[in-house]
Amino acid sequence: MPSLSRWLNSLNIRESDSSIPTENVPAQTVTSYFLAPSVPPDPTSSSPILYAVPPPNRSQKQPPGSLHFGFTHPSSASSSYETSTFFLSCVPDPIGYLAHSASFIRSHLGSGSSGPSKWRHSDLHLILEDEDGLAYTSAGKIHISLRWVGDLERQVKDGARDMQSATKEIKGVLLHELVHAVQYDGHGSTPIWLIESIADYVRLQADLGPPHWRHPGQGKAEKGWEDGYDAGAQFLSWLVGATGVEADDQASHAGDTSSPLPRPTPTATGAASAVPPPQATQYPAEMRPPSPGPEPKKGRKRPGPWPGFVKSLNARLEHERYTERCWADLTGQQGGLEELWAAYLGHYA
Repeated sequence: MPSLSRWLNSLNIRESDSSIPTENVPAQTVTSYFLAPSVPPDPTSSSPILYAVPPPNRSQKQPPGSLHFGFTHPSSASSSYETSTFFLSCVPDPIGYLAHSASFIRSHLGSGSSGPSKWRHSDLHLILEDEDGLAYTSAGKIHISLRWVGDLERQVKDGARDMQSATKEIKGVLLHELVHAVQYDGHGSTPIWLIESIADYVRLQADLGPPHWRHPGQGKAEKGWEDGYDAGAQFLSWLVGATGVEADDQASHAGDTSSPLPRPTPTATGAASAVPPPQATQYPAEMRPPSPGPEPKKGRKRPGPWPGFVKSLNARLEHERYTERCWADLTGQQGGLEELWAAYLGHYA
């Protein structure tokens, strides 16, 4: 199992003497910084180049389209150090993984109307901390609970899961949280269920969903979309045609990435229209056991799909406040969200 010190030494970064208090009490955390000068638009083309850099200087401008990463974790003097080494044994290069994931996220969400030279948050910080909960993200800071990581480590030691399963779970959570730093939220107006649905939709496309997730077509008839997370992810996947489309339909829609709406017009935002900041991610406490999902009826016609729906929605939320009207606008289905949800469930009924 690799140690943090060995990992840092491989990057020619040491625990900074300046971080040690004058009383010679060892620092409890270590922070390293990295710069990805450019992130390839295609996540399969090449890996982004990362450079270890000094702490950020606000007077220095970052190159356009670049991402600046910070990574804070317990030092060897911390009681959480061993749990951190388990995290690194699952994801040996967490910043490289995040940089690559940022490219993957953009391939599914688009880059908004501002283009690839602008990120919603160009400063991203991964923080491993000894706190309750699982994970949350706010203002580009991704917080991962080492108590949750410790639970995964105990499950591996007890034989309840293997390292591959633990690695997939950690990578899935990191990807989900990073989506929150990349996606647009309509200036804080987008409902939490949709924010979490989009994050799990990207996780689903990466094949990083856990086994307890709902299958396509599973959900409550009455406003089941409000469950968000995996239920919403499967719904969005169906809307864009990633699931629930027969081979003939897939061929006919393969080149259709257009949206029925023109590019959104920016709306003025200012102090008078300020909205509350987005809430931090809260994962469901209940973990449902896996159950067989319904299969779509062969030959049954379905509306859509709309391959560009999620990208168009994300671009719209960069400038405009969320309204349920967007579902009808972006699909042409005048019944909007309710009609689309009913069609989704009906396709598998």
